[in-house]
Amino acid sequence: MSQLFTSQVRGKNWAYVSTNDSAKMQQIATQLDKYNISYDVKFEVCTNHFIIFVPQRSKYDLLYLFNQVNKKAS
Repeated sequence: MSQLFTSQVRGKNWAYVSTNDSAKMQQIATQLDKYNISYDVKFEVCTNHFIIFVPQRSKYDLLYLFNQVNKKAS
């Protein structure tokens, strides 16, 4: 099970997950595109992780997709 994080940036609520696997990040981004869910991806140099942000209302969609990608990888 992955961990879903939430934060508030510039008055907007966001949910996010992080991964250091670029292939997983790409799979998640592809699925978010498929379901027309807006997102943003940042790369954190210090931790070598991709962080995928979605609006708070899509947090369970992101968690589901993240878990699906992780299941396929194992």
